[in-house]
Amino acid sequence: MYNNLPNSYPRHQISVSGSLSENITLNESSLTNDRLFNPPIPSSSLKVPLSDDIINELLSGDLISNPKSLLKLNKLASEQPNQWTVRSLVRALEKLCDTKCYTYTSNDTAIILELHLRTFASVLEAFIQSPAVLGRELREKLYKQLVEFNNIHNNISTVMEQGLNKTWRGTLRNLNVPDVELQTSGIKRNYNIDFLLIHLRDTLHSLSDDETRFREGT
Repeated sequence: MYNNLPNSYPRHQISVSGSLSENITLNESSLTNDRLFNPPIPSSSLKVPLSDDIINELLSGDLISNPKSLLKLNKLASEQPNQWTVRSLVRALEKLCDTKCYTYTSNDTAIILELHLRTFASVLEAFIQSPAVLGRELREKLYKQLVEFNNIHNNISTVMEQGLNKTWRGTLRNLNVPDVELQTSGIKRNYNIDFLLIHLRDTLHSLSDDETRFREGT
């Protein structure tokens, strides 16, 4: 089932310079100067423990259209992993494994997908540090969703390599619209996404769930 997920990549492909392009890259320095992607986290969210209401608010709505929430979640999970409640961690994992929002491809879709998977990985690592064990059903759901993420990544890469120019299948004589040829954009594949998918796969594969814990204890 997971043969489409490669086992390894050269180190130089995992670096940020191997992102969607040299000019379109997801890194902390570029996001730091962008208010859209790096809004300040209210001081109330820095209290211990983090309120479930704060996490629920960040998880509300369509994450792909609200990268500010993804960045906040990633920051909170990376910097304050022990201050989340287990309830918030599970809710975040369930929300972050959803791929229904990827219904189109634009210039920033690959960047948002990378941020999405970075946040997914950060929340999963925060859960590993919590005093809880995943249920088998949720663990298998998270694992299976990686195939969907991989398919989305491949589709985005194909579209970006071909270009985003509009094209018609045949001449639309009634609308007087001529054929439009796609032009190759020369955009590189985002290898950071490949690395994140491998990391998530390996992490979930190594995790035990409530059923394996039960079998090990018997």
